[in-house]
Amino acid sequence: LLTKDPDLTSFLISNPSLYTTKERSEGNVTISVTPQALTTNTTPSFYVEFETHSVELGFDVPEITTLVDDQGNSFGLATWEGSPPGGHHRKGALSFANNLSKSTKSVTLTFTNIANVPTRTFIWEVKQ
Repeated sequence: LLTKDPDLTSFLISNPSLYTTKERSEGNVTISVTPQALTTNTTPSFYVEFETHSVELGFDVPEITTLVDDQGNSFGLATWEGSPPGGHHRKGALSFANNLSKSTKSVTLTFTNIANVPTRTFIWEVKQ
């Protein structure tokens, strides 16, 4: 487990994932994403952390997030259950309305316009 956050460590231990956490650090903000559900016939969900020491994290997570599959299909509006806008440390669960289909081979999660970085993308293969 590669995290210094005891809450994240506890969450990941009690909710093991088949997927590796991916991290991107740009524009003084680090985003860490761990898929929690990415299998056929499930709604995609992720554990997400936003960390910074220099900018305000005042965005609405669902408004800046998209998820599409390898065929260009969108998974609908995101739902965020986590820290409210503001501050320097945010974390929570991000989920989407539409199920993964049997034909989905990979998904791309994109966050837009955080700390003047136009896009940050994370890609995972889907477990069948």
